[in-house]
Order: sequence, then structure tokens, then C-alpha cells
Amino acid sequence: MRTLIVIPARLKSKRFPEKSLAQIQGIPMIQRVFNNLQNSHIAPVWVAYDDDRIGNLFSESQRVKTGECFTGTDRVAQAIDIKNAWNQFDIVINVQGDTPVIDTQILFELLVPFSFSHVSMVTIVSELEDQKLLSSPSKVKAVCSKCPDFPEYWKCHDFSRVVETLDSSFSYFSHWGVYAFRTSALKSFTTYAPSFREQSLALEQLRFLDQGHSIWAIKAPKNMTYMCVDTQEDLKAVQIFLENR
Repeated sequence: MRTLIVIPARLKSKRFPEKSLAQIQGIPMIQRVFNNLQNSHIAPVWVAYDDDRIGNLFSESQRVKTGECFTGTDRVAQAIDIKNAWNQFDIVINVQGDTPVIDTQILFELLVPFSFSHVSMVTIVSELEDQKLLSSPSKVKAVCSKCPDFPEYWKCHDFSRVVETLDSSFSYFSHWGVYAFRTSALKSFTTYAPSFREQSLALEQLRFLDQGHSIWAIKAPKNMTYMCVDTQEDLKAVQIFLENR
């Protein structure tokens, strides 16, 4: 499968302004995300950005300047549109620009479900390390059940920031900010208006669910590491993790 990785990045993040440029061991976070993905040798990597302070960190072949976008996924799609590259790739992986620590081996596994023709979008989940995270709005939770015909995979029924009541019919996981789309599904995504739930929770994946599409998930092994930066506290945790490693 012809695969592309795109990192959407905007400078004016609401919760953490200019976090793309936040320094981690002397390297801007967006550059650390890019280097990690490029070194995995999975696919070409582009940065889809909105401000030259981000774009100037990368070569012309590595960057695509986009306009204003409602979500990161919209920015990924706009970058492909600007490059007129829809027919050049089968699968597009969207890795959020605020994930400076991610075991890239999981991205190879992310591609496997696309061997089934009816799969159009796949994401990654992992076990909740602490049940207290269910009430943490900065950590997104996925509500899943096992795919009946393929028990090694999960089907996402919902995503939430705060889970107040558990339903024993489902399993609750931490959601990683990584999405893989067939290019046709990604193109369709951009034709849908943002759903009410997407806007109220600021969770772009809900747009796909609310349009009746299925989202599959692979469950990351416990030994795989993923750290997302939403707050200054998250940034400190990443810095401590890397120093200890």
C-alpha cells in the first residue's frame, strides 16, 4: 500500500499556545515528532502547517502550508489537496503534532487492517493506566467492543473526554492521537460538516462516527510508549521521561 504520514500543526493552540515550538531537550516539539516518524522509514512524512515559524524548520519537500482549518484531519486533507496528491497514496496516517513520544513500530500494525476492503479508518488505543483518567478531560477515552469476526481488533463506538458512568457492555481505553484513513475516506471526511458532538467536545473523530462510518482500533501492547502534550504538565512529564531514558 502506498502510504503517507502527515503531521498537522498549528501555532495558536487554544490550550497551550505555540506548543508546536515548545523546546524538548533543545529541539522544537514539532521537529522531534517529525524526526521520530521519518526515522521509522514507514513512509514519506509531511508537516502541514499554518505559520512560517513552523514551516521554516523543514525543507520544501517536507512541508505544506495550509490555510485555516477546523481540525487537524481537515489540515491533513487540505495539504494533500494542495499537493494534488490524492491519487498518489492509498493510505494516509495522521499523527498529531503534539506526540513527541510514540513507539513508531505500532504504525506498521496500524496498516494491517486495511487488508480488509471494508475498513476505511483505523486508530490506536491502549489500556487505561489509571482509572482516574476517566474523569480527566485532557485525556481522550475510546469506548470499544471487539470486532466479532476479527477478535484481535476493536470497534470504536464512541469517544469521550469525561466518562461518568461505565457500561459493562463496552471496554474503555486511552485513545492515541493517530488516525489512518483510506484516501477515499479522508476525502469524504472533509465533505461532512462538523457534527454537534465534534464541536462540543473538540474531538474530530466523532465527525466520522456521526456520519455512520466505522472506526477500527488496534490495541497497543503495554510495552509501547505514547505521550501526548496537551498541557505544560504534560510537557514536563515528557522532558522527565526522556531524561530518565
